[in-house]
Amino acid sequence: MNYNIKNITNLLSNAFNDTDLTTFCQSYFWEVFNNFSAGQSKAQKISALIDFCQRNMQIDRLLELMKEENPAQYERFLPYEIGDYKAKKKEVETNKISNLKNIYYQKYGINIITLQDAVRELQIVENEIKNITNKI
Repeated sequence: MNYNIKNITNLLSNAFNDTDLTTFCQSYFWEVFNNFSAGQSKAQKISALIDFCQRNMQIDRLLELMKEENPAQYERFLPYEIGDYKAKKKEVETNKISNLKNIYYQKYGINIITLQDAVRELQIVENEIKNITNKI
């Protein structure tokens, strides 16, 4: 799975202050917490946590915990899975197009196959409207 590390980093950065991040790691990622050093910045801690989770295939666990710990911030920085987002976006766009084609067919009895068909049909309707308005 490909993850959007930038969004995960933003999630952690906005969900926690330095103390809360340290406590979170102490509670759920002892190995990471155990390697924190005095004077380490919040950004360095976040980087260490993400690196650990990537190396140990625990990004999904991290995201589940974050969803429980801070649902508002979790929702704010979606998506976290790159491939999943692209597939979902394509599915949504395909469904929108399909719905529009169905509406057009039900309303006008014309089956739109391509975008060019839609443009051609709109031009025909536009010309018919002009002709009607000119007669009035």
